[in-house]
Amino acid sequence: MITIGLIDNYAIIRLGLNFLLHEHFNELELLESDSVADFANQYEEKKCDVLVLGNNSLIARDCFKTVSALRKLFPQVPILVYDENINQNLTVRYFELRIQGYIAKESIAREIVNGINALLNKKQFLSPDVLERLLRFVVRKELEPAGANVLTARESEIALYLSQGMKTSWIAKTLDRKPSTISTIKHTIFKKMKVDNVVQLMNLFGLRDLEKAGR
Repeated sequence: MITIGLIDNYAIIRLGLNFLLHEHFNELELLESDSVADFANQYEEKKCDVLVLGNNSLIARDCFKTVSALRKLFPQVPILVYDENINQNLTVRYFELRIQGYIAKESIAREIVNGINALLNKKQFLSPDVLERLLRFVVRKELEPAGANVLTARESEIALYLSQGMKTSWIAKTLDRKPSTISTIKHTIFKKMKVDNVVQLMNLFGLRDLEKAGR
């Protein structure tokens, strides 16, 4: 018997995945909920083999918050995320939060079984379309502005958060630093990259789409 937890706030998606998963897994117990909090309340005594999380928000920080909450509640269970907002920087951040699998929502029907099987076999999983985007990003790195390589490791990390639309207060809390320290580093980043604001920084690295998605 395989026990899979499915969390998605859209009932129609849960219904479709219910049929799909029961079709591919003969002995399956599927635990469904519309939020992380409700799932924890309903099934706190259950032991899942895999957790599948649908992130439908277009705001990056909300997606990270949801994944962090799920990981905290179930620290040892493999997590497979399918996401509405696909971007190479978000992908990296999710794996930093210790998920094991990541699928673009547009390809979930054809990839979720492969992803779950990979996690059951203690392997990580990236759907091919997400992997392709990551590879394109690596190739594009060669074309980034020359000023990018003068950033320190800490500055690069903060520049990444800024380019994802994160606020100074959020970055300070995440990195356990004072907001004033983050503001000073932010000013240094702008000076090194020769930009005046976050929007210009996003444009510099081709990440303006995140700024639009975060509205």
